Amino acid sequence: MAVVTGGRRGIGQAIVERFVREGARVGVFCRKKASDETLQQLEKQGTVFFYQVDVTDRVMLEEAFARVNKEIGELDILVNNAGITMPGRLESLKEDQWDRVIDVNLKGIFLCSQIAVKTLKNKGGSIVNISSMSGMEPYEGMGAYSSSKAGVIMLTRQMALEWAQFNVRVNAVCPGIIRTPLNEYLIADPEIHAARAALIPMKRIGKPTEIANVVAFLVSEEASYITGQAVLVDGGLLGSIQSHIKGRPVSKAKNSC
Repeated sequence: MAVVTGGRRGIGQAIVERFVREGARVGVFCRKKASDETLQQLEKQGTVFFYQVDVTDRVMLEEAFARVNKEIGELDILVNNAGITMPGRLESLKEDQWDRVIDVNLKGIFLCSQIAVKTLKNKGGSIVNISSMSGMEPYEGMGAYSSSKAGVIMLTRQMALEWAQFNVRVNAVCPGIIRTPLNEYLIADPEIHAARAALIPMKRIGKPTEIANVVAFLVSEEASYITGQAVLVDGGLLGSIQSHIKGRPVSKAKNSC
């Protein structure tokens, strides 16, 4: 049995649907119920259960996890996917904006995981935290977001270290440029789409299902000896930064095949 926070659309929805295909029953923690027809159908089938929860509210989370264990079954997997962005340069970013991003993106993971591990430690299990490539490299104008996602990576490593003794594995997934409902208004623009794809060595923008595939692997028995890792899923984008520096020589070996 799995819980996915922020599972009503985009990457979170793809993770939920992948888990269901693997035979899991999934509790979805979100602020609003899903309007997507596929998720509504899965709810009718009794494979997906929605809980309206604010991941920054410990009381609501305690109640939601208790209901999950009673109504769906004992927890095996937690995916902390809920997150928000708050664009703004650091010199003008308001304190309440900073606090909100850190609360949702970092504190929310801490709270959910701290509550979930009470169950997981009794039999072992897996936690996957969704970070970002922005947690590995700064993102101009998104200082709060990048800082929170960098924090997610360290929190992942800390939890993995402390909870390995309980056979609870904790890993992070760091998506690159992925086409989701949040950025659809940008990527639907052919010029922006082409410009972004051109930066990526694989020459295409990622899909939510490609993040879900990595998450499914990390929570599976095939990954039973993997913990404390941050897996970058970006089509090679971050590793290509040197190739974007104008005037750098191009290796002849590049086309030698």
